[in-house]
Amino acid sequence: MTLNIVVTVGPKSIDTKILSQLKDAGANDFRINLSHSSPQLLNHYIDNMTSVGITPSLDTQGAQLRVISISSKQTYNRGDKIYICFKMTDSNQNFDHPVIYFNHSEAASQVDIDDILRIDFSGLSILILSKVSEYLFECVVNSSGTVMPDRAADVIGKCLILNTLTRFDREAIQIAHDRNCLNRLYGSFISTLSDISTIRSVVPESCKIISKIETSTALTNIQDILLNSDEVLVDRGDLSREITIPMVPIATRRVQELSRQAQVNVNIATNILDSMMTSAVPSRAEISDIFNLLESGASGIVLAAEVAIGDNPVSSVSLLRHLSQIYESDSRGLRGIAKVEKPRIDLIGHELASWL
Repeated sequence: MTLNIVVTVGPKSIDTKILSQLKDAGANDFRINLSHSSPQLLNHYIDNMTSVGITPSLDTQGAQLRVISISSKQTYNRGDKIYICFKMTDSNQNFDHPVIYFNHSEAASQVDIDDILRIDFSGLSILILSKVSEYLFECVVNSSGTVMPDRAADVIGKCLILNTLTRFDREAIQIAHDRNCLNRLYGSFISTLSDISTIRSVVPESCKIISKIETSTALTNIQDILLNSDEVLVDRGDLSREITIPMVPIATRRVQELSRQAQVNVNIATNILDSMMTSAVPSRAEISDIFNLLESGASGIVLAAEVAIGDNPVSSVSLLRHLSQIYESDSRGLRGIAKVEKPRIDLIGHELASWL
């Protein structure tokens, strides 16, 4: 079976020339990440992608607590006083400390004094000291780090119950539907059958739903999710926020096994070719990881940051396609492997061509 190569389109890959090269290199599913988008940017991306014959997929913001705005500085030290706010309507107030604003206003009723919020993987954590108003909390920095808009956050030791779709998710779905670009939708942080039902209620019947496995609850409910999804995607990065990093490979392998039994395609994301974000060549560990994923039955592999913001989007895709061709040729033995042609030089560049 030919590998599904999923890419996330971003600033480094939205140019129509790059998009065409990505198609030539082997990408066949192009996602727009709504967590890093806006109505204007979404329409711009759709314009560019459809102009070169690409029908984009949407990747929802979903039930993830995320920074949507910051009032001032980005770097904080342990002991700094700070506010967190779960509603932007409070943004016109004058505060005596910096403020970090989050999406999902429903989270405000679920956080408590002494809870610790962890911001992305930057090291920044914030201890809640007191509740100032319904959506506003006074806090102190518990661990130094940085924060920027769009960064994900979680409350340590607590599973927040958040809406399956954000307001912008619903707006983006309508935009894509109006433009006849709603064939595939990646549902972020799908944890229950109810989450899938919510999405199905707002998309056309013809739209395929790919449920992203990113929470421990999703692992618990994996059988229901598999039975009610068109495909699944294991996001190893966000999943590692909920289970320990050493558990992620085992969980990934188990979801692949169950997906194969249910005859549901499974895609794998995160840290696939991270080295090629800045380097022209991958690491040996990344090559082994890709072959292990293929051997375990991955139907698709996702290049997200590598294509969205990395320095080598086209060559990353071309290399992944080449590796999948080598794997597919294994059924013909060593002679089959020897006959696999290297990718075109214009797609991978001289340094990677030499490395291959």
